[in-house]
Parts: sequence; C-alpha cells; structure tokens
Amino acid sequence: MAQARIGIVIRTKDRPLFVARALRCVLTQTCRDWSVVLVNDGGDTSVLQRAIAADDLTAPFADGRMRVLTHAQSVGRSEAFNRAAAMLDTEFVCCLDDDDTWEPEFLERLVAFHDATRSLAP
Repeated sequence: MAQARIGIVIRTKDRPLFVARALRCVLTQTCRDWSVVLVNDGGDTSVLQRAIAADDLTAPFADGRMRVLTHAQSVGRSEAFNRAAAMLDTEFVCCLDDDDTWEPEFLERLVAFHDATRSLAP
C-alpha cells in the first residue's frame, strides 16, 4: 500500500453509532488518499468491534488503510490524538471526532486549497 497523503485521527469511547457514522463519512470522501487511526480511548473493545462489523466497515481495516489504537484506560482527548498522530506518516493530519461528519468533498477541497496557496506559507 502506498503512503497516504492525509492522516485522519478518530477518537471514540463506547459510542458505536457515532463512530460507525464517522467511519462511513471517511469512506465516502471523494479524495481517497488517506489513512485512519481509530483511537478506542478506554472503551469496551467488543462495542467497537461490533460497530465496525455491523456496518460492514471491515474492508479498510483489512487493507491497512484503517488501524485501531486501543487504550485500556482513557488517556484523554489530547493525549489520544497525539498518540494516534504519532502513528501517521502523512503530509497532513486531520481530527474527525466520532460525533462529527464531513461533506464528501471535504478532504478534496482542503488539499486543493492547500496546494493552491502553498506559496503563501511555504
């Protein structure tokens, strides 16, 4: 698998409906140059596994584009993000909270804007 340009961190804890919706939102992005670290920050692992399986979201985990980082005990939102971001070797890192969604063109527009204005802030 080639290195992704965009890294996405999704933090969750026992919110299966939210995390499934957030994962679906990533899967519908028009820009496909991403990888995800899904942080289970102190939540029940079986709850997360059931949410992924129930929504048939297993394929991106099988091909390595999505990985799960599990903390046995919660380390808090900031530390959870920092640990996940450290696992990414991408040009960009975005945070998608489990209770948020993005429009399908979000990443495409974000990268296009950056590329168009790169000379303003090298």
